[in-house]
Parts: sequence; structure tokens; C-alpha cells
Amino acid sequence: MIPGYTVRDNWLYLNGEMVSVKRSPNHGNVEMVPELIVVHYTASDGLQGTIDWLCKPQGSQSVSAHLVVARTGTVWQLVKFNQAAWHAGQSEWNGRRFCNNFSIGIENMGWGKDWPEEQIKANIGIMQALLEAYPEINEIVGHEDIAPGRKQDPGALYPWDRVYDELGFK
Repeated sequence: MIPGYTVRDNWLYLNGEMVSVKRSPNHGNVEMVPELIVVHYTASDGLQGTIDWLCKPQGSQSVSAHLVVARTGTVWQLVKFNQAAWHAGQSEWNGRRFCNNFSIGIENMGWGKDWPEEQIKANIGIMQALLEAYPEINEIVGHEDIAPGRKQDPGALYPWDRVYDELGFK
């Protein structure tokens, strides 16, 4: 069964309760309208270390993401959905550069070698909620798609067919 996520006021909720939150200072200050979802993997198995790293100011090397999804399906939100998180780096999609300015980044714990069922269910539930909350979102892609040659996540084993099927997405 896919978890029941919803979005209210640019925050993610699961069954009416806000998911765990640790606010990252690493984000843009101008409000944005999400048009794209970008799926990543963390290249790490340590949840707390990943969250701490995505919330640590590191000058021009600062990074963040909107969400971190543990392999168990537990979700943490670090940046509001209407703020640009710094997850995409040098990126381009459909001729538009700087994907951070119009995308939501979902970081998944792991190395892309396997995708636990609970993590995939969480991804699908989150994406359903985002598509409902932000009708401007018209595509879901991997980091490798917006930064080809530079990034390889979420990798060949991410179950795109299943995700797109369950979302009724192209």
C-alpha cells in the first residue's frame, strides 16, 4: 500500500502528521514554483550524517535537498517546497539551466544498487502528493538526466517503469 502523503503550505504530511523536519539554511531566498521533480541517491547509508551534511553551511559548496528518504521509507524534509534547494548543481533540463530554481529534489539513502520496497513506496506517495499540490510539475527525472556525464544517480536500477505506472505518468 502506498503511504498517504499530502502537501500543506509547502510542507509534507503523512497521514495528517508533518514528516520529520530539520530546516537547512542552504536554500534560495526567492519563492519558486516547482515544475520538475529530481530523484537522487545519497551515496551514503548514514541517515543522520546525510541530514547534518545537507544542513551544514559550507559557503559556495553548500548543498541541500527538499527531502531525504531513508531505506525504511522514513522521510525528513529540509527545505520548503517553494524554496530552491541546492541539490542539482550545474544542471539543465529542456534548455533551462539551473534546475534548482524550478525543481524539487528527493534524496534517497543508498548507493542505487538496490531499492527497498518501503523506499520506493515512499517515493511514489511523495510524488503523488507533489503532483496534486503543484500542477505545474510536468516531469520527473533523475539527477543523471539534468547533469549527464557529471552525475549517475539514481542509476539504472531505479524502478522508473513502476514509479511512472503507479503515478499514471508518461
